[in-house]
Amino acid sequence: MPEISFSLSRYDGPATVNGVEFSEVHLFERADSGDSTVIKSWEGTAEVAKSQASEVGPEWVSAPGLVELRLPAGGVGSAYVTNLALIDGRYWELELSGKGPSPMA
Repeated sequence: MPEISFSLSRYDGPATVNGVEFSEVHLFERADSGDSTVIKSWEGTAEVAKSQASEVGPEWVSAPGLVELRLPAGGVGSAYVTNLALIDGRYWELELSGKGPSPMA
């Protein structure tokens, strides 16, 4: 069987989600293997203070479709918001499940 080689990336820093600047974003790639294939995927979280992003809320993430995630170095990806929580009444936390290529690629 041929050897499969790949690398997984991780990102911690700011990013823009649907045009809103999130100060703390944590993304990572993972790999699942089957028979002779490896499937890479990516996911993560994004946090922003409620006072800095008045547009973020349940209505903002309930819009159909994907959100666009942009990293400062130029990487772009699309993700589903799988959960939105208001933590301590002070900041929003999004859980993201990537679709397609990772913005870290």
